[in-house]
Amino acid sequence: MSSQPHILLITSDQHRADSMGCAGHPAVRTPHLDQLAREGIRFTRATTECPVCIPARTGLLTGIHPAIYGMPSYADAHRFERPRDQLLGSLMTRAGYQTVLVGKRHWHRDPSCTGGFETVIPIERCKRQQSLAAGGWGFPSGTEANELSPSPFPLSQDLYSTNWITDRCCEVFAERDETRPLCLWASYVDPHPPLAIHEPYYSMYRHQDLPTPVTADWVDSEDCPLDHLEHALAWGGRLGPAELQDAAAVYYGMITNLDHQLGRLFGMLQTMGILDNTLILYTSDHGEMMGDHGDAAKSSFYHSASDIPFIVRPPKSWEVKPGQEHPALVGLTDLLPTLCHTAGVTPPEDVSGRDLTPIVRQGADRVRDSFIGAIDGRYLVENGEHRWLYHVADGKEQLFRTDDRYEEQPLPCDAQTTGPFRQELIRFLSNAGSPDIVDGDLRNDHRTPPPLNELRARNLLGLPAAGRYLRFPGSV
Repeated sequence: MSSQPHILLITSDQHRADSMGCAGHPAVRTPHLDQLAREGIRFTRATTECPVCIPARTGLLTGIHPAIYGMPSYADAHRFERPRDQLLGSLMTRAGYQTVLVGKRHWHRDPSCTGGFETVIPIERCKRQQSLAAGGWGFPSGTEANELSPSPFPLSQDLYSTNWITDRCCEVFAERDETRPLCLWASYVDPHPPLAIHEPYYSMYRHQDLPTPVTADWVDSEDCPLDHLEHALAWGGRLGPAELQDAAAVYYGMITNLDHQLGRLFGMLQTMGILDNTLILYTSDHGEMMGDHGDAAKSSFYHSASDIPFIVRPPKSWEVKPGQEHPALVGLTDLLPTLCHTAGVTPPEDVSGRDLTPIVRQGADRVRDSFIGAIDGRYLVENGEHRWLYHVADGKEQLFRTDDRYEEQPLPCDAQTTGPFRQELIRFLSNAGSPDIVDGDLRNDHRTPPPLNELRARNLLGLPAAGRYLRFPGSV
């Protein structure tokens, strides 16, 4: 029998890092994720390299920062070119694993691309079954993929994507090739909208006292970056407090259903006697603003959209101290080199992610000194103490302490303070051949928004009064 552990990589979609009991959330219940954290390591400074689905998943699949591939945006028509044998699934297969992907793919490649996995059970099969059960017309719930309007899921629970994926994963474990270790990527869709789910999860949080969105003073001022204002107008500006509360309640219900389904999956591993010989990793591609700073959805490097849950439960043979909370700067591109090290195969030389096993197994305090994020002319440079944001649209800079969880206290952006962040981003983008470097400096489009009082008069801003919403306690 192989000495390699089984690998269970679990990804969700649009799961805020703070929306777990183990992260201090006062309402949402995630008992199985909490148990996973108690038995492993929860990384408290995990950030997505690009806070939108396709490029984030491309980074996970390749181990390469999406900006290096020239795709730091949601560009459905963009296709990255990379040999199949350098993708995550192929690397694990080469190491001797039986490789299976169940659920969502959604990366910059032809839809037939399997990511190198031997077997793919795609979420499209579930969608076809849903469509047939709904009569073949439209969206079963009546709402589409990015709507924040809650609606009950009208079909049977076994056709709900989270439950369907879990059923298929359980079948994979039950029918696995016992002569090889198994590498299974369980790729869930929830809690990504549409906000549609069955009972009891649809109503589970609807009458509870839930945390309300946070809007900092800078949002309702001339200091607000133009791209944030535009995104907030497009995605969150017309959602009032009641609508946001309804949306959050169902969003939390979807998270709890996912957690309960993970409990089924973990229970099966325990029943089969392989739980303690399995490396389990849980993360998400990005977060969700859910009304914070007047915005909704993702595509932002404010904590709510860019921070991701990141839990590693090692196999028992690694003898790792359980229950650790680690502040190292980590991201999705780190998964590929970490899994390669676990499997005993060398990752491609151009991988930009970092192997996390020195932290998990040897107690290292970091694998990088800084972290860079990129999406649509918005950039993040974080060094563990501060987060510096740069916005190409108007050249505005923002500096926050990393522990300022809701960016409520911006710091002065003088050249001496922000210069090192700026130079690091210039070097990174120059090496990537980014169009956002012009004459050796960061591009500034010098765009200006309409006056804020004009937006208010036309009732287009829709942002709550500064300070109206209070953060919830216990968040990190």
